[in-house]
Amino acid sequence: MPNSAVRAIVITAAAVIGLAGLAASRDDAGNFSQYPGFAEFFGTHPPSDELPNLQQQALLERYRPRFFLPASHAGTVDFYRDYIAHGMLKDAGGNVISHHVTADVLNWHRNDSRVVFTHRPWSADYVPSPVIYGRIEQAPVALGDAARTFKFLTYHAVFPHSGLPAGLLGWQTIALGLVGDLNDWHQLDHYTAAIVVLDDTDDPVALILQHHNYHRTHLFGED
Repeated sequence: MPNSAVRAIVITAAAVIGLAGLAASRDDAGNFSQYPGFAEFFGTHPPSDELPNLQQQALLERYRPRFFLPASHAGTVDFYRDYIAHGMLKDAGGNVISHHVTADVLNWHRNDSRVVFTHRPWSADYVPSPVIYGRIEQAPVALGDAARTFKFLTYHAVFPHSGLPAGLLGWQTIALGLVGDLNDWHQLDHYTAAIVVLDDTDDPVALILQHHNYHRTHLFGED
């Protein structure tokens, strides 16, 4: 989707927690962002709401990838405009907190795993906005006895739904097709990203592709 807009924003850790907690259960375990280790990580790496500066925006624009999708694919959506804005937030008792959910409303309740977001399906004539979210981070990477600082340009795609993997066996396709749509197995897929890695001279050295918990790294000039 080469003509998709690239929105240069910083997706804060708070927003990531909000994403993960949308379908969180109301049990005492909370959502995964409250498991041991997350508090320590965020304490060492505090999230930031600071937007990319003009130089960082130029890098995001310069190295933005092209997303190729099948002709019949639903495409990407704007998480805040197309998904969050079409839903409601409820507390643990089922009381409505807000019928007009925004990023600020979501982040205000980000630490309460009992708060539940419910999406309202779009009307048949609704046309979502194709958007790719971009953020830029910088971190040292240990290389042998030395460490170099690299920039990580993350381009995050959000899809309205996700299907099952291609290549299922025939009997699996038939059996699973009886209980659901193989191309629309669950709503909202926000675990897809392309990460361009720049060295300390701002030259690209690697591309990391993420789909859910799977990552594949390609080294430029070697792979």
